[in-house]
Amino acid sequence: MINLNTKIFYFGTDLNFTGHLFWELSKEEINYSKIEFKDLPFDPENLPTDNYRNGYIIFYNIENYSIIQIIGSCFDKRPGSHSIFWIKEIVTKEEFIEFLKSIPIVQKIINKMPFKVQW
Repeated sequence: MINLNTKIFYFGTDLNFTGHLFWELSKEEINYSKIEFKDLPFDPENLPTDNYRNGYIIFYNIENYSIIQIIGSCFDKRPGSHSIFWIKEIVTKEEFIEFLKSIPIVQKIINKMPFKVQW
């Protein structure tokens, strides 16, 4: 089970602007993060998006990270946009989905997506 104080990170758009950036999420807020690409063992910009429809979910465990990639964005309608959530902990896809669904700011991001997320 994921600790409710676990830091959640997000690579994607905020709720009102295009452009993918690194964010740190609290329960209710989305805050700019100082994370850089070199800090991660994966490249959020280069996770695959081709051949998937908006709303499709891909789950990864890479090194000590659990990652959920949602094809599409809450604001950016350009092809290849995606929304990536991760924690620095190895968990199952089901555990991570349940955790994300319990965080109000994540739900706000998801609910703004103009498509159904295929949990």
